[in-house]
This record gives sequence, structure tokens and C-alpha cells, in this order.
Amino acid sequence: MAEGRPATARDEPALRLDPQMLAAGRRYLEAAPDLRTLDELPVETARARTRAARAPWNEGGPVMASVEEAELPGPRRPVPIRILRPAAGAQAPVTLFFHGGGFVLGDLDSHDRVMRELAAATGGPVVGVDYALGPERRFPAAFEEAAAAVVALAGEGGRLGLDGRRLVLAGESAGARLALSACLDPAARATGAPAACLLYYGSFGLRDSASRRLYAGGAFGLGERQLAFFRRHHLGPDGNPDDPRLDPLAGDLSGLPPLFLAAAELDPLRDDSLALHWQIRAAGGRSRLSLARGLPHGYLLFTPSVEAAAASLAEGAAFALACLAD
Repeated sequence: MAEGRPATARDEPALRLDPQMLAAGRRYLEAAPDLRTLDELPVETARARTRAARAPWNEGGPVMASVEEAELPGPRRPVPIRILRPAAGAQAPVTLFFHGGGFVLGDLDSHDRVMRELAAATGGPVVGVDYALGPERRFPAAFEEAAAAVVALAGEGGRLGLDGRRLVLAGESAGARLALSACLDPAARATGAPAACLLYYGSFGLRDSASRRLYAGGAFGLGERQLAFFRRHHLGPDGNPDDPRLDPLAGDLSGLPPLFLAAAELDPLRDDSLALHWQIRAAGGRSRLSLARGLPHGYLLFTPSVEAAAASLAEGAAFALACLAD
């Protein structure tokens, strides 16, 4: 490897995309080719391009018995939520889901099928949280709303027909960071929830790692340029990058619920999940690490056509159900 440049996926010829993922990725970029230079786009343009690219992947899939738009009380505003029930009238465990998108992109529509697949896999309602995004509402707004959603659902779920006493948190990418932060929040912890937490390819505080250096060039989608774009719009000029909520690996990780950690092999954030797994174990906690080989960051969005992605979602759902049965 030449000195003076970041490592890229081209330096590891043995690492190859899953063939189904390769086909899906090509189709995705055909819908919005300028997502390769997402960091150069205005935020609203980036959001529109992302919606367009993801729309085909939300078609089809499990049919819900009901879908309801509602709100939970938040620290500065009512927080919009979407409740997806796979079966009518069933009192089943609830999954509170936080979508990804770097705290800047994404919404409940962009992750609609992911939530429906998760509801079908767990057999219980999924509650998607439409949390605050930057740059309109910067850090720590999303973190505060995530914790408030846990507190509200655990205490007031009954008014929405939800059993907040049997609660699972789940999130992908930025949503995984929010789910972990909610688990660490004192007010949320005081509720005794959740029973388990499913974290898919999150960023948990590493600023340098082998995977970040290896995939900095963004050969498989997410790279350092995109990560810088998200940091810029999420934190803004006055944000504190040293806030403990942005670096959970440096804090006290004891007393957490059982964690399912899914790491994407071809992802600059891969080693964040590995580091969190071992620190949880060192703190005496329960953690299962699952490495999704041949898959890049964001793979859950492609569960309709990538078998390995669908298997990873199912593995997390099975972990949650096992924890609830304990």
C-alpha cells in the first residue's frame, strides 16, 4: 500500500460484494447516480435523491393489519411516530425503531419496508420514530427525542394499545447510535426497558480504526466524505464533538440490556460494532456479534433482494424474541 493515502477496498482484493448485493447496488445507483457525490449536494436535494433511490425497495413485502400515525411527548415538540401492527388485536412485544441516514437523511417512508419486515419477523408491532434531523434541528435534539420516546412508550404505551413493558429497541446506522444512547439515558433506564437492543452497523465513537482507513474512499458506498457531510450538518459549527453521547465507547457500558450487534464487513463503521461488542463483554454484559460478510453499510434496505441482508434482519428478530422469553 502506498504511503500518504487512505486505504480503500481496492487494497483488499479478497473482499468482494455479495453478488445479490452488487446487483442491488447497481440498481440503486441507477435511480440516483449523484448519490456517489452526496456530500456535494444541498441537503434537500440529497434527501430527494435518497427518497427516489429507495422507493422501489419499499414496494411489496409483508402486509400489515394496520398502520397508524401518532405522536409521543417529546422534550421540545410532539415526536411523530408510525405504528405498524402485523396482526390485529394481538398483545405482543413492541419494537421501537430508529431509522438511519446520518442524522440528516431518511424518514419513516424510506425505511417502511424494513419496519414491516421487522414486524413480520417478531410478530409484534413496530413503532418507527420520526426523530429530529439536522441541520434544521441539530444535536442533541435526536438523542433527546429518542430517550423521550422510550420513556413515553414504557409509561404510556397502553393508550396506544401497546405493551410498553415488553419493549425492544432497534436501529440501523444513525438509528443504532440513537438506540444505544437511549439505553444509556438515565430516565430511559429508570423505566426498566428495554428487554433487548438490536444495533445494525452503527457508529459508536471510534475516530480511527482499520475499517475506517480501509474503506475511507467509499468504494462500497459510505466513505469519509459522506461521514464528514453528516457530521457537518448534524453537529453544525457550535456542536461539541466530545459530548459523551457521541462516544459511548468511552463511557460506562455496564447494566445494558442484551445487545445484538450486526456489523457489515465492507463498512468503514464495522470496527465500531466489534469494539462495542468486546467492551460490553468486558463490562459483564451480554452481546452477540454477527458479521454480515460481503455486505456494505446500509444493507437492511435491500432485504427484498439480498438473502444475506434478510437473514441478518431475521437473526436480530430471533435474538429479541429469545431475550423476551428469558
